[in-house]
Amino acid sequence: MKNKNFILTSVLLVIGVASVFRVSAETLVWNESNWNQAQWSTPVVLRVNRTGSGEGLVLGNGIDCGAACEVELDSGTLVELDAHADVGSYFIGWSHATCSVAESCQFRIMQSSELSADFIALSTSDPEPIDVPVYQDAQDGRYAESAPIAIRGINGPVVVTVNNGEISLNCTGEYISGEVLLYPGDTICVRHFVDGNPGQTIRTTLTIGNYSFEFVSVVERATQRRRNTLLNLIILLEQ
Repeated sequence: MKNKNFILTSVLLVIGVASVFRVSAETLVWNESNWNQAQWSTPVVLRVNRTGSGEGLVLGNGIDCGAACEVELDSGTLVELDAHADVGSYFIGWSHATCSVAESCQFRIMQSSELSADFIALSTSDPEPIDVPVYQDAQDGRYAESAPIAIRGINGPVVVTVNNGEISLNCTGEYISGEVLLYPGDTICVRHFVDGNPGQTIRTTLTIGNYSFEFVSVVERATQRRRNTLLNLIILLEQ
């Protein structure tokens, strides 16, 4: 009988020890998981500054700057901010290294951070009328390019947008489509690709605020095309 009691006691003891170890192990795993989570979600502060002569808002992740330019977030949070320039202003860019001149800025915040959104005030006056000479005898399959165009009469920077063409700031030869920010004293060159029938006109429209003007080219006519071909052939033979 004593042996049976000893065996029963031993079994119960083993079960009890195993249970203790199981509970302890589960507790240890739970504590480590929660510790890691606590480490990951340490509160950090994000602060946004608006700089420059212009006005605008920065929105996202509880930021409404404007009014609320500081927010507390968990470390590791994906920050997604958008800049919105007011009428008469233009967004220049962000101070954060991972963000560019695009209005949207995304980065993962790991520690308390501060960044700036820069806005600039635009010209309050329209440009003087601009008359761009028509580009005659534009050759099919090539670019027609304007002479340098000066934008006069503005008292600050202006946004120039181009439709059906490309624009080069200060005529450096580097062309882009879309829009460019131009300052008083700057010039622009405009170009478009010529693809049309003889005598056809090709138009590029440029817009500055409420003011628009055009750069127009006329595709060379058949007689002019033959004359140019003959001239190019003569030049080739003389080389």
